[in-house]
Amino acid sequence: MTSAAPLPSSATARRRMTLKDSRLSIKRAHDLKDELAGAARHRGEDKMTQNPATDPLVIPAEFLSVLQKQQAAYKRNMNPGLEERRADLRSLHRMLVENHEEIVAAIDQDYGCRCRFETKFAETYMAQEAALDTIKHLKKWLKPHRRRLDPTQYPWQRPGPFRNRLA
Repeated sequence: MTSAAPLPSSATARRRMTLKDSRLSIKRAHDLKDELAGAARHRGEDKMTQNPATDPLVIPAEFLSVLQKQQAAYKRNMNPGLEERRADLRSLHRMLVENHEEIVAAIDQDYGCRCRFETKFAETYMAQEAALDTIKHLKKWLKPHRRRLDPTQYPWQRPGPFRNRLA
């Protein structure tokens, strides 16, 4: 007769145990991925012919091209102004309103018979209201705010070679 291992008494020991379990889970996931990749190579498949649904680490080329376009757009204009942000939010709201039924139908298809009322309320109406609320508060949120410096961050209290220098 074997007894189950007792649970650790301290919170630190429980955290270590949970961390150890998560590391083991990650290792098992990597082992499974390697096993699936080896089986795919044995069948003569390469990375691009694998199904992204079965191998989550494969990123389709169309997603990568969209990501590159988004990164390029961000680099062109990292900090848009108030009016540009409002225009973007208005176009997002307009898109949500105009494509409301298509969004509900797509979510219904993805989940397989999801309640239309629940989808309308939880997904589309909430996103529309969030866009309008953001437009309303955006000017206040974009104003610079004065932040206090924590006393431990004062330059003359730093240890080491910067101790005697004032910022």
